[in-house]
Amino acid sequence: MIKIRKIKNNSMLPTLKNGDYVFTKKTQKIKRNQIVIFNFQNSLIIKRVIGIEKDHILIHEGKIYLNQSKTSTNYLKKLPESNFTDFDDVTIPKHHVYVLGDNRRQSSKDSREIGTINESIISEIVFLKIWPLKFL
Repeated sequence: MIKIRKIKNNSMLPTLKNGDYVFTKKTQKIKRNQIVIFNFQNSLIIKRVIGIEKDHILIHEGKIYLNQSKTSTNYLKKLPESNFTDFDDVTIPKHHVYVLGDNRRQSSKDSREIGTINESIISEIVFLKIWPLKFL
């Protein structure tokens, strides 16, 4: 089932901003770099999947390393480098994912704060920004 969702904050800038509308759908398989919606403490949260089960995530000097390789963040070209706090290597457990907001300069309820999230609480993936029209 396809749904229309309104973005209600700027945690996903520059990809999505407050007031944007997106199409979402249910999915069976969660993949890296997908934008997902999940329920956390009775709030719908929207974030990007950075790592999936068995991946190793390390944040060092503002850079994200996935399985010991620096990740590509082409979707963040419009934002200055972030000043992430360093995080030790995290191994993502079975049926969990590691999520981050694209706007890394803003405080964000993501895996840096809430840890890995169980795939079972992911309700939808974002697949189309309605205006301006853009496939994600």
